[in-house]
Amino acid sequence: MTEHNQVPSVELTKSAVFAAAEEQTGCTDWGDTSVFEPALDQLLASLEAEAQLNTAGRFSHWMSIVGRLSQRLLLQREGHDRVPTEIAERPAFVITGPPRTGTTLLQRLLALDPDTDPLRCCDVLAPVPATRPGTDEDEAKIEQVSQMVTQLNARVPDLLKIHEIGARMPEEEVYLIDHSFMSALGPLRARVPAYWKWVMESGDLGGVYRELKHFIAYVGQYR
Repeated sequence: MTEHNQVPSVELTKSAVFAAAEEQTGCTDWGDTSVFEPALDQLLASLEAEAQLNTAGRFSHWMSIVGRLSQRLLLQREGHDRVPTEIAERPAFVITGPPRTGTTLLQRLLALDPDTDPLRCCDVLAPVPATRPGTDEDEAKIEQVSQMVTQLNARVPDLLKIHEIGARMPEEEVYLIDHSFMSALGPLRARVPAYWKWVMESGDLGGVYRELKHFIAYVGQYR
């Protein structure tokens, strides 16, 4: 613990973040780690070698990584592979395009159709456990994510000018992909060029998208 700002000193090692996630959830079954573990190794190595983080930065990244690992453990416990087939195979709109080209606007326009079922911000930032809209459990999740968004906007006050975010608002799947540790959010959070080079050159991203499909099906099972 530092005397200056009382931010804990943490180890950005796989053993440390795994242990913290297991302690946080009470779960130890990681399931198939073949997709996310190599990416996590690369991210941790790059954070240590390149990011030049101060104590607060290290703790922020540690919390983020442990949070995503905890969600993976809880999803494994929930049994996302048992989501009914009719849910997992529902048709979907897929929007792609470079940043700042209106993809978010298009997504939110489509989400206005009452026959669509968009991912909400609360679904992608706190996907596990899945909750049914209108229930007390869902309202508690919305409140939890609203507090997260308030803290984020306080740290990055210009964010709303770039990308409006709110717990009930439609949101993009990148936050779910982030649980595989192979999303474009990595280089936005810290200077990690070796990690990003590895992601860009890693080749087959099929496993990442299979995990994304499982996450989306799990989140949408009560819709």
